[in-house]
Amino acid sequence: MRYSLSSPNGETLPAGELQRMLRSGQNQIRLRNGQPGVLDAEAVADFEEVLRDCEPSQSQPGVYRIDRAHAGYVTATAQEAGARVADSRGALLKLSSDPTASQTEALKGELGKLGKVLRAYQLTGVAWLSRLADNGLGGILADEMGLGKTVQTLALLLARKQSQPALIVCPSSLLTNWQNEAQRFTPELKVLVLEGPERHERFTKIAQSDVVITSYALLQRDADKYKAIQFSSVILDEAQHIKNPETQNAQTAFALRARHRFVLTGTPIENSVRDLWSLMNFAVPGYLGSRADFRERYEQPLSRGPAPEVQRRLARRMRPFLLRRKKSEVARDLPEKIEQLLSCDLSPSQRSAYDGLLREIQIGVKSGEENQAATRMKMLLGLLRLRQVSCDLRLVSSDIGKENDTSGKMELLVELLEEAIDGGHRVLVFSQFVAMLSLIRQRLDRQSIAFAYLDGQTKDRQSVVDNFQSDPNIPVFLMSLKAGGVGLNLSAADTVIHFDPWWNYAPEAQATDRAHRIGQTRVVTAYKLIARDTVEEKIVKLQNRKRAASEGTIGSEEPLMSGLTTEDLEELLS
Repeated sequence: MRYSLSSPNGETLPAGELQRMLRSGQNQIRLRNGQPGVLDAEAVADFEEVLRDCEPSQSQPGVYRIDRAHAGYVTATAQEAGARVADSRGALLKLSSDPTASQTEALKGELGKLGKVLRAYQLTGVAWLSRLADNGLGGILADEMGLGKTVQTLALLLARKQSQPALIVCPSSLLTNWQNEAQRFTPELKVLVLEGPERHERFTKIAQSDVVITSYALLQRDADKYKAIQFSSVILDEAQHIKNPETQNAQTAFALRARHRFVLTGTPIENSVRDLWSLMNFAVPGYLGSRADFRERYEQPLSRGPAPEVQRRLARRMRPFLLRRKKSEVARDLPEKIEQLLSCDLSPSQRSAYDGLLREIQIGVKSGEENQAATRMKMLLGLLRLRQVSCDLRLVSSDIGKENDTSGKMELLVELLEEAIDGGHRVLVFSQFVAMLSLIRQRLDRQSIAFAYLDGQTKDRQSVVDNFQSDPNIPVFLMSLKAGGVGLNLSAADTVIHFDPWWNYAPEAQATDRAHRIGQTRVVTAYKLIARDTVEEKIVKLQNRKRAASEGTIGSEEPLMSGLTTEDLEELLS
């Protein structure tokens, strides 16, 4: 690519002249026809940032070699500046254009029965993945929860069935789900699940399989065995497991050998924009530059506050490799989702305990006797205890007064459940505290309300889910937020209750989408229970602020989280 500027009448200014103008601060030049030429310095500066990602020619100044991965980014930057990239061979167009209707129709025919099952947006997703694979590239399928990332992936593997197998890596809890979905949608594919103590004996069957499925935990243990295996594709599901590039999970995934790699996640940004670097370092290694370069050019400017130009540039750079669709955009037949905040007062005993505990924490923090790390730990522990007291006094002490004075929120929950059950609704109840779920279980038992239950210790998750889905006589499903937030289809429920809030909105949104997903035929109502005049109200405000910070980078509703800063903690404990 030759870097130059063309005027509307065809006159071209070479790169050297442009650079001279930029260095001198000059933004106008007299063209050969006598007309003034005005330079858009901001657009040129933006394009200079793009060229930092390209390889300069050593022999021809102003000439750059553009890797195929940067085609969409370069083209989009030029278009945004009102310019175009000369592309006589059509190479950039091929790599940067979206799938056409004719391509999706052809794909639909190739997929046979599955092609008739897939929705239009799912076929577009498969065509998008396939186009990247055709060009030896990878990407991130970041559709909102419930839009069918699993079936789109299986369709891709069916359409691109290769002599070499594909590898799918997922959380341990989703192994059975992937196996079941493959049997349901793509029975033509030979699937090998590598789990359990006898899995090593099955490694000899990998070459005869179309799809191999394993978990992140087992991938780590078996890392040496995978070094010698070449896969056609590697797909990482629930890719938050590699969002920290320093972890063993991420390092093991980066080392896998495949012609193309894809990431599936409903939350491409969960903690910070560093997440994107790690995901892309797997999907398209090197595309976002080195870790240090990305930190300097994107992560640090965005962490210091609003940086709209940096945010736009990163969004443009990610666009060719990140496909993000929301239910409201592509699944208009999906019923509405209503979110509602319900507040309640603490019981008298809770209020007394809460106020006393808050004073104790504030005095301890202000004393300044410990170093910064110790003070931060004290603040985090104090915050945890305040959240527990806001839920139920029994979470912090078994030696307390009468039971009906331990939790104002428990009484609100019971009222909601009784009303929902009377109205014929089925309810998912989430809490981050397994001990809180135990207390709710005890209360439901006493009131003879049937329920299903799932936490991190539940062995056969799928049978519990299937039982709830198929039995209308079980109106309530109790789940820990961590165990039930991903990988479950619970469309039999149309009501979701979050018993306690968390400052990262993403896990809550994912949990709600266990009910609000394809297959749901009713309006879904999600309630968040908040104890009035407590840290919970401040957590909701922090959620909203963090959530707003992510708007614009990837069009995501999930928050751009940078972790709880010391300032966040001080605000919550004020």
